[in-house]
Amino acid sequence: MTKGVRFLRFVVLAMSLTGLLTTAVAFLGDWHWYADLVAQLRPQYCVWLGFAALGALALKYRRALIVAAAGLLANGAALAPYALPWQDAADMPTRGRAWSFVSMNLLQGNSEVAKVTEYLRRVQADVVVFQEVSPRWAASLEELSDLYPHRFIEPRKDQFGLALFSREKPVEVATHAVGHRAGDLALFAGFESEGRRFGLAGVHPDKPDEEWKTRNRRTYFEQIAKWCAAKAASNEPVVVIGDFNATPWSASMKSFTRSTGLRNTSQGVIFGATWNVWQPHRLLIDHAFLSSEWALAERQVGQAVGSDHRPLLIRAALRP
Repeated sequence: MTKGVRFLRFVVLAMSLTGLLTTAVAFLGDWHWYADLVAQLRPQYCVWLGFAALGALALKYRRALIVAAAGLLANGAALAPYALPWQDAADMPTRGRAWSFVSMNLLQGNSEVAKVTEYLRRVQADVVVFQEVSPRWAASLEELSDLYPHRFIEPRKDQFGLALFSREKPVEVATHAVGHRAGDLALFAGFESEGRRFGLAGVHPDKPDEEWKTRNRRTYFEQIAKWCAAKAASNEPVVVIGDFNATPWSASMKSFTRSTGLRNTSQGVIFGATWNVWQPHRLLIDHAFLSSEWALAERQVGQAVGSDHRPLLIRAALRP
């Protein structure tokens, strides 16, 4: 065996072992915040282990192949429930009108105002929920006043400013603190659709890159879940949309899904990342959740608009 072949076998085995190790750590997200952070990258681990397995096959390196295959199987089992396509009963009618919603993280430093406004004028969404709304962005978005006569804007100098633009007047709209800090805001609104009211929550919790932020995000999700429970008790359909800073297979998002009973419109999507536009560690962290009263007609990730996030568009109609 030549030195070159030995080196390649070493590389393939290292790839297999690191892939299997990170895969194993990712299963511990309920017990430690860092493990939950590691779990965000499960699709990337599949790609990494897939290359390792191909390399092991080419080199006829059985040990590395077994390790890589174990990691692939474990990741596949973890991701399989999220790969199943969204399903609605075909024979269940809707109430007629379809509503379109957009979530858009603007990125405070984004200077591409024209790209943002062009996208929104093209898709003509009924409701737009913005994150990272700075005072500069609040002024720039006034350009859309002809399309969106109803605008609620709470700009911030940090990254947690929120706004809601709508073509129809909301019954109510406000922001409330939902985390440990007074600045941890969520946006809550109510709309009427053909005589029926529905609630909307626009969210943007902390990114979980530190332990206290992960705890804070957990509290944030718990408060949103309580709001959803209150709406469910009054038979009011809901939409929860925004930048969740979490992938569907992370422990925090699995807990949120279980506690609310809502369906994630990202169901069936594994590699359709919404962040980051430029970097290889791309993640599916922008979501729209619907209560069972909604039938999903379309989910679409938009083009780059200068932000590090791509906009998320959904179209849905209420059932009778």
